[in-house]
Amino acid sequence: MATSAHKSIDPIPNIPANAVWAANGETIAGGHGPGNGSHQLDSPDGLFVDDDQMIVITDVGNHRIVQWNMGDTNGQIVAGGHGPGNRMYQLNEPTDVLIDKETDSFIICDSLNQRVVRWSRHKGTSQGEILIDNIRCWGLAMDDQRYLYVSDTTNDAVRRYQIGDKNGILIAGGKGKGERFTQFSDPKYLFVDRQQAVYVSDGSNYRVMKWSKGATEGIVVAGAIPNIPANAGWAANGETIAGGHGPGNGSHQLDSPDGLFVDDDQTIVITDVGNHRIVQWNMGDTNGQIVAGGHGPGNRMYQLYEPTDVLIDKETDSFIICDSLNERVVRWSRGKGTSQGEILIDNIRCWGLAMDDQRYLYVSDTTNNAVKRYQIGDKNGILIAGGNGKGDGFTQFSNPKYLFVDRQQAIYVSDSYNNRVVKWNKGTTEGFVVAGDKGRGDASTQLYYPYGLFVDTSGAIYVGDSGNDRVMCWSQDAKQGTIIVGGNGRGAGANQFYGLGALSYDRQGNLYAVDWKNHRVQRFKIK
Repeated sequence: MATSAHKSIDPIPNIPANAVWAANGETIAGGHGPGNGSHQLDSPDGLFVDDDQMIVITDVGNHRIVQWNMGDTNGQIVAGGHGPGNRMYQLNEPTDVLIDKETDSFIICDSLNQRVVRWSRHKGTSQGEILIDNIRCWGLAMDDQRYLYVSDTTNDAVRRYQIGDKNGILIAGGKGKGERFTQFSDPKYLFVDRQQAVYVSDGSNYRVMKWSKGATEGIVVAGAIPNIPANAGWAANGETIAGGHGPGNGSHQLDSPDGLFVDDDQTIVITDVGNHRIVQWNMGDTNGQIVAGGHGPGNRMYQLYEPTDVLIDKETDSFIICDSLNERVVRWSRGKGTSQGEILIDNIRCWGLAMDDQRYLYVSDTTNNAVKRYQIGDKNGILIAGGNGKGDGFTQFSNPKYLFVDRQQAIYVSDSYNNRVVKWNKGTTEGFVVAGDKGRGDASTQLYYPYGLFVDTSGAIYVGDSGNDRVMCWSQDAKQGTIIVGGNGRGAGANQFYGLGALSYDRQGNLYAVDWKNHRVQRFKIK
């Protein structure tokens, strides 16, 4: 849905953070099967809701724009409706529409005619005028200064136009089809905020991107978790994508790696524990790049001491690092020339990190057998799980390691010495077991020192079962898991592990696993 400037009424609603909606919707337009009657729609797509709850709909299959007043049983054609065509009284599969209050007109993305047109809202209007041509548009948005934003699906770009000027400027994408932060793949609808940041539904990349004003690349704000098919399988043999040349501090080596973060462009960031550094590895490279630490163990701000986990904070373009033996969480900028970090949290023997969609940071505390949540910039976190001493009760942990947080802010914890994975829903006072808890062992119902952890959009849990040198998948509510890779004995073969660290997936569903004592990171391709 697009939004337009309005001088007296705020067009962006203030939705409370704890808002909920009725489970059942009510049909306010259409719903009488596909057709061209005034009470029907045919494959509608775009939508604009005016301040008086009047809605405007792109009725794609009928090549028209329909206006529906709240409570009416029939809509009114306000543009097109004369069959598909490129005459000025016609539209051809319009995909989006907004109202420009300043000119009291509809601005329409006339997609298959590759143009953006304007139709007056005055009675008797029988045709439109071209604002922009030669653009395979899909989505529209307008900011408070009446700049028009248009998604261009042919060039995988977003452009901004001044009304009346057909020559827009590129503000996002336009670097070819792809999944990098400078690219889109089939961008669809748009939203622009008060700061002129533009949000883009990046259709074929299954994500929503935010591009701040003047930025040269975007950040992912939704959809970064891959949707892995329920029947997915992975190659039995992994390929080494980082390290694998024995323990060492060369740029092609790792020493006892543990934590892992996989970025949207398949760049991987690794906690190289034995070298007290964070290393970034671009896909296909034979050597990594030190991005934090690497000056030996120590507590100076340019040093790390056995870092165990790392993540990328897109908002600040920085690495957040669990600097374990220094008992602190630190942040290092990703900008070139960064030579030291800053302390975000101190006096915590951290191990695992996770960040939710609202940028709350979750940290596992192995000393206090707890998980705490922090607002970035606030060193005083709140206890959200555990903290009731070491034990195997549902209010306790025993050496909690890696974390995963889902969209509902439920936290999953690899409770390593209890040989289980525990889920704590938001606001609860105890967790429940979602994998393991049948004693230490190698049966399908058991785990042995679980480490890495990942949860997909279906709720399936992937666990690095370190003591058994295998990765297990536990479907939601399952009583036992299945081996997806490994489980072939301890070793250095392509189908083996020697102690597992963190796990991650890319958006294609390929599995990444830190093979701790083989000093490497393995990727297993999804079949």
